[in-house]
Amino acid sequence: MIRGSERGITLIELLIVIVIIAVLAAVGYPSYTDYLTRSKRTEGRSPLIQYAAEQEKFYLLNNTYATSMAQLRGDGGPTYTTESGLYVISIPVANAERFVLQADYQKGGREAERCLTYTIDSAAERTSFPATDCWEK
Repeated sequence: MIRGSERGITLIELLIVIVIIAVLAAVGYPSYTDYLTRSKRTEGRSPLIQYAAEQEKFYLLNNTYATSMAQLRGDGGPTYTTESGLYVISIPVANAERFVLQADYQKGGREAERCLTYTIDSAAERTSFPATDCWEK
């Protein structure tokens, strides 16, 4: 057998491939975690916007706002848990003059430290706690 005709990869080639994969992962991972964070926040905000519109419809029919999610949705209990269980939606304030809808994050971690609670009220005022910019990001 002639030594020059052997095929295979060298250790240097393997190390170069590993370095390239590591660089791609280092660049891609922060983008991926940012995407996951935004999707979690969307899961909390979207039902609030939807149920705020439902509250206005309820008011047109009943001349008062719904006091529980069961009353607003027509089924279920006093609160509503989102599909993945990340948020519980509730109505802490509701009467003939105004309402407040609230989404509370149910899991721990960094997201709970940043955007634990979202609210929207009958004047379309949007707030978040403890950070105040969670609706924008």
